[in-house]
Amino acid sequence: GCIALLLSACKAEGIPISPPRIQRAIENSAKVMPGLSRLQQGWGMVQVDDAYKHLQETKDEVTEDIYFEVNVENRPGNPRGIYLRQPDESSSSHTFSVRVNPQFKRESDLNDASQRSRIDFEMQF
Repeated sequence: GCIALLLSACKAEGIPISPPRIQRAIENSAKVMPGLSRLQQGWGMVQVDDAYKHLQETKDEVTEDIYFEVNVENRPGNPRGIYLRQPDESSSSHTFSVRVNPQFKRESDLNDASQRSRIDFEMQF
């Protein structure tokens, strides 16, 4: 229901929508609940009004539509993260190669400016 409200409001006001944009708005506006660990609550409780404000404030930010394809090389199953849970894995040091590829929103009109912005893209993690 919360996401449906956000999508409907964005559509009514002409705010661009994409799965990464909606996800970022929800994560960046969630309310952390006291007394619960991050493991118990994730990002926190969804705040629809704050998520919508975030969408309004970032409507012109093209980086809000970027998502990242993450791969850990030489790990079975092509995981999106590094999880060392077994005693033999956590009792010694390891080196991993992690590939992070930005995935840009598909545009029907790719011009020189949009291609240049993709080439020049940088983001700190």
